[in-house]
Amino acid sequence: MGNDFQYFKNPEERKKLLKFVERAVEYVHRRKIRVVVAGGTSAQPLLYLFRAVWKRRYPNERISFFTLPRAHIGMLPPERIKEMIKRCRAKLAEKLESNEPVFLLEEVTVTGQTIGKIRDALNLFGVKEVKVGCMGCPGVTSASERKTIMKAFGIDLLGNFERLPTFCGQRRLLIGVAGKRAGMSRRSTLLPLKQMRNDLRKIAAEAKQGRCSFRRPR
Repeated sequence: MGNDFQYFKNPEERKKLLKFVERAVEYVHRRKIRVVVAGGTSAQPLLYLFRAVWKRRYPNERISFFTLPRAHIGMLPPERIKEMIKRCRAKLAEKLESNEPVFLLEEVTVTGQTIGKIRDALNLFGVKEVKVGCMGCPGVTSASERKTIMKAFGIDLLGNFERLPTFCGQRRLLIGVAGKRAGMSRRSTLLPLKQMRNDLRKIAAEAKQGRCSFRRPR
């Protein structure tokens, strides 16, 4: 079945990805967090899968999902990030101004700077509780290293990806190439993201077939 996937061709990566998202869903549910934010377009795949798992486990519990307005948003100062959220994500800004706890979902981190800047921007809205889930930190392999990284970067939930997953590099390459082609429409440049979403639906289908599980933990 791996050949049917455009990005998530490695079955072990698919298993790790789903395991991390399932942990994140339970983390959010236990703490009764109702706002989940993907830290830019790079974290959108995680948000798509998070939503799928959440809807299967807790179909009657409402939760709000948002993606921050642009890629590399962490390169901006917190004040600019706040302005961009207010301008481009009015509903998110409204949630943040009500001081609701937030779960920030990130792809991978190396320096922790993006996580720190986004957290600072959310704090500027008055949010007092920002929990962070990150798929992995390349190069971090031991339990002690993971503990140190989590404490230093303020990460509450860290996945087991010890290197940048294959699908991340493929997606970035295709989007970069598409964006540089003269005369290409925005719809065409976003095609890789749509293809990635189709892959995530297939991962959900694998879970329903029993290869992974969407069932609630006992």
